[in-house]
Amino acid sequence: MIAAVLAVVCMIGACSSPFALPTSGDVRTLQPVLRQSKRVYTTPDGPETDAQPEAIVTGFLDALPAGVQDDGYRVAREFLTDEAAESWNGDKSAIIYDGAVSTRRKTNSTGTSDTQSDGSVIVVVSVNATGRLDKQGLFSAAGAGDATVDYRLVRQDGQWRISELPDGVIISESDFEQVYRQVSVYRTDRTRAVLIPDVRWFSWRNWRTLAVRESLASPPDWLAGAAVDLNTADVRLAVNTVPMTDGDMHVQLTDDIAAMNDDDRALLVHLIRLTLGDGTASDAVKVTSDNGDYSAADNGMMLAASLPVTGMYTLSGGNVVSLRSASPLRVAQTGGFDGALGFVYADGGGAVLRADHAVECLADDGSSCGLLFSGRRMRAIVKGVDGEIWAIGEDGRSLFVSRDGVTSRVAVPWLDDGTAMTAIAVSPEGSRLAVSLKAANSGGDDAAVGNADGGASGGGTNGGDADGGSAAGGDVDGGGSVDGDDAGTGGTRSAGVAVSGVVRGDDGLPDALSDGYAFAAAQTGVTMLTFYNDVMLVYGEDADDDGVQPAFRQITPGPAEDQQLPENTVALASGMISSYRRLVALDAKGMVRSASGSLDGAWAFADSQVAALSAQ
Repeated sequence: MIAAVLAVVCMIGACSSPFALPTSGDVRTLQPVLRQSKRVYTTPDGPETDAQPEAIVTGFLDALPAGVQDDGYRVAREFLTDEAAESWNGDKSAIIYDGAVSTRRKTNSTGTSDTQSDGSVIVVVSVNATGRLDKQGLFSAAGAGDATVDYRLVRQDGQWRISELPDGVIISESDFEQVYRQVSVYRTDRTRAVLIPDVRWFSWRNWRTLAVRESLASPPDWLAGAAVDLNTADVRLAVNTVPMTDGDMHVQLTDDIAAMNDDDRALLVHLIRLTLGDGTASDAVKVTSDNGDYSAADNGMMLAASLPVTGMYTLSGGNVVSLRSASPLRVAQTGGFDGALGFVYADGGGAVLRADHAVECLADDGSSCGLLFSGRRMRAIVKGVDGEIWAIGEDGRSLFVSRDGVTSRVAVPWLDDGTAMTAIAVSPEGSRLAVSLKAANSGGDDAAVGNADGGASGGGTNGGDADGGSAAGGDVDGGGSVDGDDAGTGGTRSAGVAVSGVVRGDDGLPDALSDGYAFAAAQTGVTMLTFYNDVMLVYGEDADDDGVQPAFRQITPGPAEDQQLPENTVALASGMISSYRRLVALDAKGMVRSASGSLDGAWAFADSQVAALSAQ
């Protein structure tokens, strides 16, 4: 959980969440996961004398990683004409691809030659795009299919050079990992007590400058309404760099910072400090303007990135079982739920998604406390913060939250008529929602099973029956634009995984998701998701008839990598087992296993004869 950590509490090492997370258990400082430290510098070669157009384009592409990482495209510009080198902006966007690069010459309008009527040559580059990056460092997944980009070449001083090309770069997945740095730009919700990581990807050579620039900018569309914009005074960087000075990162801001009130200024400085410190309020950050030194503006502020210790529970033989200790321990007994489709639980109680798709409230002792959501039929339930239980309507078109006996419908403004939700996961701080999407089936609103409603608290997992869907994403086509300005912030996709902000009202209850969303993954059959920590999302599909089960993990939104799961996994969750936070999987035979040590760790037995799995 990312939470505001109060100084007096944290000094004794037992922090409780100020926004009503489980009230028992320690809060631990978040250790950044998979922070990149791999910096492989390359020294690419410039163009060879009398090189053919294909070789010029290939050499240009080979020089791009060094341009992103270190040399500012010095060598890459040698492959361009003087005019193109002056105007081309490599930092505007990126296409990330896997596999081989294909090049071919485009024939002229009559189809008789690969030389154009003006004597130029057009080389078409095709790649299998897996993602795109915009100029703000926002990642968006790409769907299946090739992206194509055109490069026009002419002779300059007798040598082929690229004269027309789109802004931005094309870069392989392996090079992307080396030359871009993941940065969480920290923001707060409207209470200013909850930290929200806004994941970006910046070039290593100037990541600090870009990170501060985005800290001062408004939240992206996919977090609109969930994260607040503190910079009402339009404070900007006074110089286009954040240099290292005597071991400190020196952030030089415009004098507009003086117009901010003390509280806003302190929080803005603190968020810059957290962003540059990877979630730690680094002392090695100096913040100044021409009218003063503001480095001490946030003195005493203890807002920090942290995760709570949250328990792991299973529903087994009608019993609620805690897996927090080394041995499974029964903590409550229910009346039994044959064929349970979902389950959430924490110290204060929980809920079960029954086989008839009704959601039954559980008291802390496991006894029934009525039906939730006015008896509506649901397809998946998951635990949120502050005792919230989230649910997807059976039709996949509606989203609900129940808390303390109050049910509200959550608007999803970007959900098209042809798209349905199949599974959800609430981020640890409760300000973001990951949603699996698929092509919608026709049908009406969710029918009610009963008419009672009640409140409960719990910790969550997903149910649902996603079954594929159409491919999402789009290609960069014949015009050759690499522009990714809109990547990750809205649009409509028929299938995949989206992440969107949670907009809350004055009462703290969710009213809607943000107007936009980040398209995090193009996988079309995702049936289970869980936030392993504040930025790492793990998700998977159901196993097919041959036992093949695609599963992935990613810093969200960001490039995905494969995640190994136990055979025929049917549910995923994350929580504490034997004092460690672990990824937990339930298989079709009722066996629960946890990944030991890391997401790549061996899968160890945790429980058996389990009907459903629950976690924060």
